[in-house]
Amino acid sequence: MDGTKPSTSCEGFDNVPTDAKNLVKRLLDAVDIVQEIQKPLQKMAELDVIYQAVMREVERIQDTLNEGLMEMSREQLDEMFDTLENELRMAQHLAFWKSGVMFDVDTKLQNLIGRHTDPQQIKQQAAKPKGSRSKRQAPTVRENIRRIERDTRSQSVVKGKGKESPSPPAVSDQYLSGRRKKIKVQEINEGRLMQKKRGAGRPRLPRKPRQATSAVTEITEGENNLDPLYCLCRQVSYGDMILCENKKCNEWYHFPCVQLRQKPKGKWYCPHCRGDRCDVINPDLIE
Repeated sequence: MDGTKPSTSCEGFDNVPTDAKNLVKRLLDAVDIVQEIQKPLQKMAELDVIYQAVMREVERIQDTLNEGLMEMSREQLDEMFDTLENELRMAQHLAFWKSGVMFDVDTKLQNLIGRHTDPQQIKQQAAKPKGSRSKRQAPTVRENIRRIERDTRSQSVVKGKGKESPSPPAVSDQYLSGRRKKIKVQEINEGRLMQKKRGAGRPRLPRKPRQATSAVTEITEGENNLDPLYCLCRQVSYGDMILCENKKCNEWYHFPCVQLRQKPKGKWYCPHCRGDRCDVINPDLIE
């Protein structure tokens, strides 16, 4: 043995069948995908554990109230209701947080799938007729976006109340991930209806100028970090956003992330700062 290390290049595999080479390439790509999404998935699991603990606490409080409601004093009831409200608020915050992690995973998958897709394969898929798809196969994200844009444009001509047609890729990746998110799709498009009325909304935030790219766009975390992040989902500015009235908070929130379809009248406080209602500040935050 001369101690020579084996070569890791493909020079000695000229006679290997093409199918075997493609299989090895797919396996390597799969390893890359797993490494990219491993951290967000771990974060999702941690959030799910916390969320389940919060919901168990909510159930415990509900059982306590059902069993001893008539025997509790006014002070005990107030304390129980305050605890229940805090737990529900935490559950809502965790749900928003998990939604942001899901968006992160979906974005990474879209980028990696596009990054590892053969350009020739993209052309072949684009050349296929629409009728060739199996009935059981779910439509892709991009096809969902195009279909929704067509529907909203046609409705805007008839009713004059159409939803905003071109949707940002960030929102489509997060909420248009299949039939499971139909409700989210409706909320997002209805939320963007107020984008046409800029005078009554917030000042337009600076955005990174769009650049012409190929059919498949690569977006890395480094590029995303150049833009300021807002909202509970910690994403860049898009669509309509609303500012929390709490001066110490001073945070912008996307309409869909805080369950808004249009700008509310009067004051509005974020889930972190609100009290019993969205237009009332949490008494604990008042100095």
